[in-house]
Amino acid sequence: MSCQTNIHSICVKRYDTIAIRCEYLDDTGLPINLTGITIKSNLVADNSDPSPTPIVMTVTVVNATQGVFELSPPNSSLNIGSYKADILFTKTGNRLSSETFALRVVSAITVP
Repeated sequence: MSCQTNIHSICVKRYDTIAIRCEYLDDTGLPINLTGITIKSNLVADNSDPSPTPIVMTVTVVNATQGVFELSPPNSSLNIGSYKADILFTKTGNRLSSETFALRVVSAITVP
């Protein structure tokens, strides 16, 4: 089973609203029903810090029966830089699977 974000590296501009839509799919590409499944996701700066402080992502289920959910950081104004994110799927406390992807925040030319 895997979470397909359709890309494994996402690039956004600073100050953009970040909402990453994902689908939880089985090995044949069919959606997995999210009912009863807990989804957690953390984001950390991808730098040389050996113990980076995780940012807990907000998980919003969009369509449970079709396995669709969205991830967003609690503060959309992330600092410029590279990040790694991990999505963890559990059911009744047991790990089902996890997926890792990269997020890069670049500078905006026009700022608020």
